[in-house]
Amino acid sequence: MGGVAGVAQVFVLSPTEVEAFKVAIGEELAVWGGGARLYLPVDVPGGMRPERHRYVPGARAARFEAAAAEIFVDLLAMSVPATPPPREFESVQRALSGLNVSDDLEVYAAVAQAEADEKDTTIQELWKRLQVEEYSKLDLEIENEDLTKEINRVVGGFARRGGLSGLVDELDPSFALPDTVATVDEAIENARRLNGVAIHPDSVRDIEKIETATNATAWANSIWRGFRALDAYASSKGAVAGGFWEWCVAAPSLWTWPATSKKLAMCESEGVMNDKRLRGARMLPVSSEVAVSGRVEMFAHLKIAEGGGPLAPRIYFYDDVRGKTGKIHIGYIGPHENMPNLGAN
Repeated sequence: MGGVAGVAQVFVLSPTEVEAFKVAIGEELAVWGGGARLYLPVDVPGGMRPERHRYVPGARAARFEAAAAEIFVDLLAMSVPATPPPREFESVQRALSGLNVSDDLEVYAAVAQAEADEKDTTIQELWKRLQVEEYSKLDLEIENEDLTKEINRVVGGFARRGGLSGLVDELDPSFALPDTVATVDEAIENARRLNGVAIHPDSVRDIEKIETATNATAWANSIWRGFRALDAYASSKGAVAGGFWEWCVAAPSLWTWPATSKKLAMCESEGVMNDKRLRGARMLPVSSEVAVSGRVEMFAHLKIAEGGGPLAPRIYFYDDVRGKTGKIHIGYIGPHENMPNLGAN
């Protein structure tokens, strides 16, 4: 947790203290299982809402050592700049202002100090307003995470009741796939069990960057739903005329993916297609059953998050559903920053 040194107090609970802490603070705000939780200031509306005080599960913290620190630093960035300097700073400031200077300089210094104080007050007020806006944004991210999980749970429940559980081996119920996942890594590992999706070993890149984002859990569940959609499409064996986009629009399936430009692209922009360097970044690994060279151009991709900056996940895929393998082949899973485009370059 070195990343939060100097801006947050860090406490480590021993196994014997976990239960006592849970009793003291309440189960919803507790921390357990090797996890970590950041307790943010509560001087804003809904300050004690448990979801606001972000929890990083022990499994993610163990697998991605920097995950908790990276997430917490992002969240602390909302409040640290708005925190006034400690009271001790005033005495230091007074001592510095008492240096031997001429009368004129003292007057100028006093005027400058008055202006600085006025500006500092304005800055603090603006930071406070920004902090409230940032907390509102965090609340929206929390709601998005909850909704993403709920969508997966509802769709999974309907699918099971309809006999469309998506088992790897329908004769063995122990292989039932989860409705929700905790990490991107978990989504990928479960996706490797899907019959209609082939994930190339070299396709997974910089996942640890995604895992350290504040909205990693929501992204993980969207990635998992995207894999389920691609698998359902492959399993339909071309039941709907056209490709994946058409299937998402017309298929009577619970696992369709939103067929909108914000969530799905079946080709790249003209700028990317006409730029040799940018187009070359889309030459991605694939099974030798699809291409002897082991690489093909992949332009179709799921946009897991429209916003989110350079870390917003992308899944690039190649449609071989009507080909030799009958599968969707994944050539890239990772942050958007690894797939350069004209807007970002």
